[in-house]
Amino acid sequence: MEKIITTKFTQRQLKILLLIFRFSLGANKPDVVFDKKDFFNAGISPYDVEEILKKLLIRRVIQWDPERKKFWINRSLTEWIDKDNKFDNFQIKN
Repeated sequence: MEKIITTKFTQRQLKILLLIFRFSLGANKPDVVFDKKDFFNAGISPYDVEEILKKLLIRRVIQWDPERKKFWINRSLTEWIDKDNKFDNFQIKN
């Protein structure tokens, strides 16, 4: 939690990150199964969620198994990339 607090995130990135945290580690589970529409619970439009997830994935803050629709927090904090990079060719598929 300290790493989340001290890392720069946008408000929407933080909402998604906290939602994943709450339903995975906060529920004593290693991961959580979510569809893109489930992120609406964090107040994130399904139209915006792909771009936000992409940035969190690129920064290695979260990890994702697209076949099982599982998301989890990358617990290897040294792998997190603190600066926000742009990668236009990265796409999330359902």
